[in-house]
Amino acid sequence: MAASATRRVRLAYGRSGLEVDLPATADVIEPRRLSALPDEAAAIRQALRAPVGSAPLAELVRDGVTVGISVCDVTRPFPGRRLLPVLLDELDALRAGRVTVFVATGTHRACRPAELRQILGDDVLARTLVVQHDAFDRGRHAALGTVPGTAVPAMVERAFLEQDVRITAGFIEPHFFAGFSGGPKMVAPGLAHLETVLELHSAARIGHPRATWGVTEGNPVHDAVRAIAGRAGVTFNLDVTLDDERRFTAVFAGDLARSHRAGCAFAVGTPLQGPAPRGTRPRGVPGLAGAAGPGAARPVAGPGAGPDPAPRPRARPRRGPGAGAGAGGLAGAGG
Repeated sequence: MAASATRRVRLAYGRSGLEVDLPATADVIEPRRLSALPDEAAAIRQALRAPVGSAPLAELVRDGVTVGISVCDVTRPFPGRRLLPVLLDELDALRAGRVTVFVATGTHRACRPAELRQILGDDVLARTLVVQHDAFDRGRHAALGTVPGTAVPAMVERAFLEQDVRITAGFIEPHFFAGFSGGPKMVAPGLAHLETVLELHSAARIGHPRATWGVTEGNPVHDAVRAIAGRAGVTFNLDVTLDDERRFTAVFAGDLARSHRAGCAFAVGTPLQGPAPRGTRPRGVPGLAGAAGPGAARPVAGPGAGPDPAPRPRARPRRGPGAGAGAGGLAGAGG
């Protein structure tokens, strides 16, 4: 009997991808390709100077002010070494004072020195103070009321809240129960205490029918994240969208809620090629985020694909070098 015809497909899995052989008749569903921005630095500067729902950064930063910038950790493809130097140049021109980069690890372990160089670059490391969040140290957090609908304290990194100017810097992609990454997630769970993170990832919230890809309004996870971030007094938000090669496709800056909403709308407007209505690509991330791949399969597979997986958060994430193959743990700013 002759061997069945197959086709080789490369999946966006892990850091180097994964090639699999599929039947030649298999449908391949993927995002429509957007053109990468021709000049990323120029696009960032333009977004900082003509933001969404906010005064330009130049009107928000005064001589000598302290600035805190919350960024993703190594488990996310955050293009910090390309985005942050442009932002720092703008802050330098405005005569800002000390700039502190807060690595929003969520409950992940701290990044190793080589990982910090990977996500930030030597230039950023030389020009800023870097503080890595520790969700397990309660004394480092200040209460911002409670997580909506509960008596659980909403606790966020105190040092970030004490900065004169507070900036969130991330990237927007579909998230399998928070709707989208970026924006407010750079505050919670990114800079939140363990108790707060566990509530944001409770089974009741994650199991809600609106806690899914691309849904932010009426999603009990994102609604709570947005509420907590709103209390943190974020001065300015800077988000980008990326293609499969991590090139910028758009930049969104300004008011935290309004600029992030604009970025999410842009991402929603990038449909798939193929028979399915929506979806996203899986990521090679350990822990709870390991359910993201199977979760993405259902909406793109269409009717009859079965129920969404029901991820169950661990009661207490591990910490330290043994916490997973990547940075481990339960949640970070992007996921």
